[in-house]
Amino acid sequence: MLIRKNACSKIILGLIIFSVMLFSHYRTIQVKASSSNNYLVLVQNSDKTWTAYEDVMEQSSGGNLMIQAKPIALALNMKYIERSDGTFRIKRSTYRYNTYTIGERKYSFKSSSTLSTVRTAVYAPYISHVSGKALIHSSTINSMVYNKYFSIANAAEFRAKGYRGVACFSIYGEITEVPSIDEVVNSFGEKYFEGTDLVEVVPIDQETENQGSGSSGSEWQQEVEKLTYQTENKLIFVGDSRFNNMSRWVQPSVNSEFIAKNGIGYEWFLNVAIDEVTELIKPGDVIIVWLGVNDYYSTSYGSDSWLAYAETINNLANEEWADCKVYVSEVGYVDSNRIYDYYGKYKMMNVSQLGYEYEINGIQEFNEMLKSNLNENITWIDTNAVIGINSNDYELTPVSYWLTRGNGKKDGIHYGKDVSVALYNHFVDAIFK
Repeated sequence: MLIRKNACSKIILGLIIFSVMLFSHYRTIQVKASSSNNYLVLVQNSDKTWTAYEDVMEQSSGGNLMIQAKPIALALNMKYIERSDGTFRIKRSTYRYNTYTIGERKYSFKSSSTLSTVRTAVYAPYISHVSGKALIHSSTINSMVYNKYFSIANAAEFRAKGYRGVACFSIYGEITEVPSIDEVVNSFGEKYFEGTDLVEVVPIDQETENQGSGSSGSEWQQEVEKLTYQTENKLIFVGDSRFNNMSRWVQPSVNSEFIAKNGIGYEWFLNVAIDEVTELIKPGDVIIVWLGVNDYYSTSYGSDSWLAYAETINNLANEEWADCKVYVSEVGYVDSNRIYDYYGKYKMMNVSQLGYEYEINGIQEFNEMLKSNLNENITWIDTNAVIGINSNDYELTPVSYWLTRGNGKKDGIHYGKDVSVALYNHFVDAIFK
């Protein structure tokens, strides 16, 4: 009997200890979730007030700001649809919606009954281990609503309330400044914050200094810069297969969109790409055009292709794209010897004028003429020097530059992954630094 009592006592004691440990672990999880979820989401109402939503935005392990797909869709009066094929959709209207796949950065944007484009998110959707909800990168719904993120450096009122950042969404118009806290309401239309008196806020530069500094600044300052950098206006890449390859290989450091297609040139730019870019852009976005390698020698668009490109881009920068910053990239080098090695012939359309004495002459002439005919409000970006090509470089370029095809050979047209990533970083640095 004594033995049984001792056994029962041990079992009961064990259960108590286990319960305490479980409760302690549960509390730890809850505290962690709460401490990492202090971003405020604001959705504008028709009366210009802003409804506040807590715990709708989460930060990924890589520092990307993600938003819960279903809650933000419902907050914006849009539909959230889970589909039988495992994808999910955020739908504003019959022909305007995004379709996402968990784990894939590529998503589709339907903008009309006939037009659908594939875009690339900064970070792939995933299921949160904290909330259990599907998360998307907040910038992906820019195609349907206005969206702007304010870091604590630019939102002092909310910083004083303990928030790390404020994400604002609106279907009514462009968001130019962070809302005032006295405009923020709850779901019943009541003031969200009690009183509007602010506590004294230490200036950003002073707080950074107090928290320690180094060659790259404090950890706190790095976090602010990282979050702000990743939520700037879109950088839109418009080009051919070189950009198309790049879109598959890079991990974007800024909000990037690629409108690119293999084997195309001016005709596609004029009839397809311009409309897609114009529908996508918002004031402050950046557009970079990298086209010409497939038709720099052509005379189908007038006396010379560079004049057709220059005139069209100049008009866009002054009219449809006037609220954006427009860049044009130097068309990168093509190696006719590599093309011959891969295809067994020189009569490829984009090398037919490459060569008299030097392979680089044809494209160099295109670049020089295009650059000289662009307006002053358009910025030119060099590329050849980034990949080791200079105007006086008459030697064959290293084989490592070129994309390796299925037969193991280098085609001489498309840059490999390392060069493409280096070019992406070069474009971002040239534009944002």
